[in-house]
Amino acid sequence: MLIADYTVWEPLLYLQQVEGLRRDVQVALVPPGRQVQYARDAAASRPVYAALLEPGTYYDRRGLETAFRVVPAGTV
Repeated sequence: MLIADYTVWEPLLYLQQVEGLRRDVQVALVPPGRQVQYARDAAASRPVYAALLEPGTYYDRRGLETAFRVVPAGTV
């Protein structure tokens, strides 16, 4: 599961749907207010990653860091 913001969501879908890459990864566009619950639900059955989790971006970084131990994973 990869939670992505709108800037990388469409290119990632293109890579999956047109280029046929990593179709095993679910790419989700989730608004910041739903990210923590969405990640909690998904984490029950699969690893969860956030694309580009940088300060001041689209992600609910504070909420995600409160609910999870967030560690850099490099290129996924």
